[in-house]
Amino acid sequence: MLNRITRRISSAIVNRNSLIFNLWYDKMAQPVVSHAATDPEIDLIVGEIRKNGVAVMKNVFPAEFVEEVKAELEKGIAGSDAAFQNAPPDLLRVDRPEEGIIFSQNFKDCGRQMIDWIDLATMPAPIRKFASEPRFMEIVRRYWHVDPSTIHVGGVRLTPCPTDDAWHIDSICDQMKVMLCVSEVTSDNGPMIYKLKTHDHPRVLHDWYFNAYRYGKSDAYGKKSAENRKGSDYAGLGNIQAESICLAGKPGDCFVFDTRGVHMASACKQGTRWVAIAGYALETRRNRALVSLKKPGNAF
Repeated sequence: MLNRITRRISSAIVNRNSLIFNLWYDKMAQPVVSHAATDPEIDLIVGEIRKNGVAVMKNVFPAEFVEEVKAELEKGIAGSDAAFQNAPPDLLRVDRPEEGIIFSQNFKDCGRQMIDWIDLATMPAPIRKFASEPRFMEIVRRYWHVDPSTIHVGGVRLTPCPTDDAWHIDSICDQMKVMLCVSEVTSDNGPMIYKLKTHDHPRVLHDWYFNAYRYGKSDAYGKKSAENRKGSDYAGLGNIQAESICLAGKPGDCFVFDTRGVHMASACKQGTRWVAIAGYALETRRNRALVSLKKPGNAF
């Protein structure tokens, strides 16, 4: 009974005023936990993510292993192609829960074909090995002060397309992702662009965070968000003034990033970009509180 009353009072407060929500959001950050000494490289990477929201790791995996991952991505994307072959043009997602797989596409906007493996236990071995890489686990643990609660992996094939993806944040919840370059990623084949230092809940994003919470739009994509937020225009993330980094790399390189930072996939001008992306969900204090306060149907 007490918990129910507390949730109702908290929900009323955060829905009444976005400033109160912003203060609450900051105060709910995960308590810092001391860690034993570790690999200096891990400490440098965590420090870089704290500073800028993203860090580059070079030559994380050898070429032979990257080829194994690519073979699984090609197999998975072939399944995605088949799933959408005779589907209506507006169908963007096909769920295969019995296989632990989700196929999705977005050809109209950005030439993107995707597969998501949502169950670590049933992922192909190379995909599971990538997502479970001990260095990634330690980075997540040191950055968020908790172990990952669940892990999913997406495979993406990006082909030539006329426009960039929308600037977005993945979620207002605490989360981390690692992108593995499975093919060479250049400035011409659709690299991710990340706005540095936008991950740390800056004042410019406060209203965005509050409305993501208020209306339950989890992916916070610009134009899509504006269409689903009672007419409010939250498609202005591209106007935020911040230095941007183009995340290009060789096969085996990885980009580790806080998904609350503003980012997008740029247009693929030529060639094909293959990447695998591991997402690490977390049971931080803030995430637990957000889940307990969410309204029916919300996902943020």
